[in-house]
Amino acid sequence: MTPQLILIVFILLYIAEFLVSWILSVMNMNSIIQNKDEIPSAFKEYIDNEKYKKSVDYSLSKANFSLITSAWSFVILLVIVLTGFPGKLEQFLGLFLKEGYLFSIIYIFAFSAVF
Repeated sequence: MTPQLILIVFILLYIAEFLVSWILSVMNMNSIIQNKDEIPSAFKEYIDNEKYKKSVDYSLSKANFSLITSAWSFVILLVIVLTGFPGKLEQFLGLFLKEGYLFSIIYIFAFSAVF
C-alpha cells in the first residue's frame, strides 16, 4: 500500500467515525427533547419534576458542548495529519539531535506544546 492510499483510507475512516458519532449524539439529544416533559415511569419514585428538568437541561448542555468539542478535535486532527506536521517536526529536530530517548522526549514535548 502506498502512503497516499493509507492517508486516504485513514481520512475516510476518520470522517465516517466522526459522522456516526455526530449522528448518534444528535439522535440522543432529540430523544431527550422528545421525552423532556414526562419522567420515565422507572424513575418516577426516585426523582421529582424539578430535578428531572435540571437533568434534562444538563444533558442537553453537555451534549451541545460535546458536539462542539468533537468537531473542534476533528478539525485539529485533520489539520495535523494533512499538513504533515509530525514528520516536519521530526525532520527539524533531527537537525539538532540524534535518535534516542532524548530525541523522543523532546519530540513529544514539542508536539504537545504546539497542540
